[in-house]
Amino acid sequence: MPTNSGSGSYTTWVNGKDALFYGSGAQTYTATESISVGDIHWSGASGGLQVGNSASKITINGSVTTDNPQWFKFGGGIAGTIDISDVLYFQLIGNVAFDPGTEITLDDPTDLSRVDFYDNIASTDMTGLTLNVNGQGDSLNLREDALDIGAVNGNAGLMDDHNATANVTIQSLSPGSGASSTGIGNFTADVDDTINVTLGSGTHSFDVGAVGGVVSNDLLDVAGNVSGTITLGGTLSVSLIGSELAAGKTFDLFDASSISGSFASTSLPDISSYGLSWDTSQLAVDGTLSTIVGTDTMHFGNGSENPITVTGTRDWDTTSSFWMPTNSGSGSYTTWVNGKDAVFYGSGAQTITATESISVGDIHWSSAAAGFMLSSSGGKITVNGSITTDNPQWFKLGGSFAGTFDVSDVLYFQIIGAATCDPGTEITLDDPASLSQIVFWEGLTYTDFTDLSININGQGDTFNLRHDGLDIGEVNGNAQFIDNQNATANVTIQSLNPGVGATSAGIGLFTADAGDTINVTLGTGTHAFDIGDAGGAESNDQLNVTGSLTMDGTLNVTLLGSEISAGETFDLFDASSIGGTFAAVNLPDISADALEWDASQLYVDGSISTKNIDFYLGDGSTKPIVTTGTRAWDTTTANWLPDNSASGTYQAWSDGVNAIFVGALPSVTVTESINVKTISRESESGTATFATSGGAVVTILDSIDGGGLWFKVDGSIDGSFSITNIAYFLLTAGATVEPGTTITSDNGCDFFRFAWDTPADFSDLTLNVSADNLDIDRGNVVIGTMNGNAGLTGNKASFQVNSLNPGSGASSAGIGSVSASAYANDMVLGSGTHAFDIDYTAQSATNDELTLNGTTGDLTYGGTLNVTLLGGTLAPYATFDLFDAASFSGSFDTMNLPTLTGDMSWDTSKLTVDGSIRVFAPSGTVFRFQ
Repeated sequence: MPTNSGSGSYTTWVNGKDALFYGSGAQTYTATESISVGDIHWSGASGGLQVGNSASKITINGSVTTDNPQWFKFGGGIAGTIDISDVLYFQLIGNVAFDPGTEITLDDPTDLSRVDFYDNIASTDMTGLTLNVNGQGDSLNLREDALDIGAVNGNAGLMDDHNATANVTIQSLSPGSGASSTGIGNFTADVDDTINVTLGSGTHSFDVGAVGGVVSNDLLDVAGNVSGTITLGGTLSVSLIGSELAAGKTFDLFDASSISGSFASTSLPDISSYGLSWDTSQLAVDGTLSTIVGTDTMHFGNGSENPITVTGTRDWDTTSSFWMPTNSGSGSYTTWVNGKDAVFYGSGAQTITATESISVGDIHWSSAAAGFMLSSSGGKITVNGSITTDNPQWFKLGGSFAGTFDVSDVLYFQIIGAATCDPGTEITLDDPASLSQIVFWEGLTYTDFTDLSININGQGDTFNLRHDGLDIGEVNGNAQFIDNQNATANVTIQSLNPGVGATSAGIGLFTADAGDTINVTLGTGTHAFDIGDAGGAESNDQLNVTGSLTMDGTLNVTLLGSEISAGETFDLFDASSIGGTFAAVNLPDISADALEWDASQLYVDGSISTKNIDFYLGDGSTKPIVTTGTRAWDTTTANWLPDNSASGTYQAWSDGVNAIFVGALPSVTVTESINVKTISRESESGTATFATSGGAVVTILDSIDGGGLWFKVDGSIDGSFSITNIAYFLLTAGATVEPGTTITSDNGCDFFRFAWDTPADFSDLTLNVSADNLDIDRGNVVIGTMNGNAGLTGNKASFQVNSLNPGSGASSAGIGSVSASAYANDMVLGSGTHAFDIDYTAQSATNDELTLNGTTGDLTYGGTLNVTLLGGTLAPYATFDLFDAASFSGSFDTMNLPTLTGDMSWDTSKLTVDGSIRVFAPSGTVFRFQ
């Protein structure tokens, strides 16, 4: 602390530091040099503190606080951003001056009773000051007349305890909560004082609210003494709090004995979505702002006068509570309100002509009878909403129009006269249960509607083409064509999409009335047709005209339903004659069902059909065969056949389809890699040989059906497929399998045969077998993984299985066996994992087993042995014969055996003697049997 003297001056401050004042009574400190400090704190037990300056400026960027609420006086040059708290009276005194941007926040001061602008202030210009009063509602004591404050935010009472009269200008006023000025707040003058407030040239932000039908608002109220006045100026900015608003709500923003002046501008919330607008006519009269119905919904006609005109002025109709246009007899409406809805009503037919371009939302016709005609002259009507009527009546639209709009509850929707539309115009007949016709009226003088899209939402109503030569951009939905004027109509539809409305989903129909001649041209756009087959029931979109049909553009066909078979026909088009062709026809891919499309009748009778696309290799009389890319129809077998030659190669396969071999001893060599779904055998006898060359790989996606005969593979194969109905399935020495190839024998084959006399490496093969015989006669064969049960046959063969899993097929679950016949075969268990299951229930041991010839078969151990206990509780000396052979050699790298309890352990010493493992108990264990 500095040494004090009688002058009360503190001559040496430290820049950027806090200042702490204390004493037993009132203290006064005067800074004689400009200084910037952080926080200022007064710790005196009583009295107050006065901080001033002399030819200097104090900049505070922190807080001003006291130990207990005392008065705090501030004078001289002031700058910074300052919080004030725990102060009884905060007073601005003497020759006070503020730098621009100075901001003082009374920070939740629960003990503050007043902010005093003291009576001896020499300078009244405080436009550089922003004062935030944080919603506590304490008093601003305006003891100096003619104050001019920059900005005041928050809530407070206004008073003058010196002269009982004060004049204050506030450049920007924002009632609410402190600096944010949010929520509802007020400035209210004391009833004993006369406070005159001038709102300066800044922005005055007021909130209004409507929640649960209750209105609230920020308020400036100086009517406590009847002589208090408010002078308006600057900009009034109003924000809406709450989501509920209705007509007839009044918000009292200003109360005074008199209100004068005006705001330079007023910014009000957009309440058009409520169907409302603001009435500001009383703002400078009694300070109120009100909501009204009128400018959002324009009601044209009043039930007695028609036709009508609007000259730009409107009158309030107290009976209907609507803003009404001024009426005359010209029938034109010259002033529309952009973006608003339009409601027309009257007792009879009405006609409105817009003479200026305008954009509206919804249009509604509320007459109890007759219809309505809306057109334009010298302008354009853009509708982005809906057109509706109170009860179904006709609605005519003419002139120049645009937009995206729905039409509903209309008896006849008519496009009339010299009508035109902008590109992208879209009309949706939105589930109009009462709509009977959309009419292109005979008075049309302009027939090019290529920019128009019409959506008819599945109601199947009538498309009345009363004007010949129409050209429509896009039509979606279902309808009947008629011409009730000439009985003949010509129409071009650039894009046609039967179905349900704009989505055109489901099966739809466009059909012509039997009494009319309707000639239809499908234009250069895209025509989307759906076909379906569910439960064998065929259905399809259809265009059915009594006259001629001319085709162009692109035909896109989509298949609905998952059931389809050969020989189905879909009638897409019916007409007295069909001409032209589509530039492109896109049909669904049905190759997964071994089918293809026959579109040969599309330009004859309008139909498309399905047919088989199975490739039959050989025809029962010629072998071998080659396909050169063309096919001929075989009337005997009713199948497509390839052209035949003697080279024995088949060079043109189709991805994802079936291949069927027929004929005596057919042999096929594939020279290109291909995916094939199913290979079937239909020869009467002999072996079908399937080979590849030139590095080609055939990936089989589903199965090979051998027809009960032999099937030999002498090429490179891939995939995960099953073999069924095969007497002998042969993998020759020339066969190779790609990594991951899996063959599953679904119902067993007589022999699964491998190459004779020649080593064959099938280590990339997974083989799932079920009671099959594996014939490895004189071979040296390596199999990657074998799962399931099988018999081993052959003579003097060496058979290596890298992973062996006896059991049930691919899952290898349950007890299974792989056993050899009387032939002498050796087996090597390779470096993979060999999974064997055991079961010990009721002291009965069962287990997976590998059995070789007991006289000559040699078994070599290797890899990892995994043994899994399926059931029961293992007891001492339980023995499991996993392997039988004449001799044993090698050893397992790792053995994973079931966990035993107590002192029991596994004895594996017999594996190389008799192929068994047993549970061992140490000597001395006593067993009692009863």
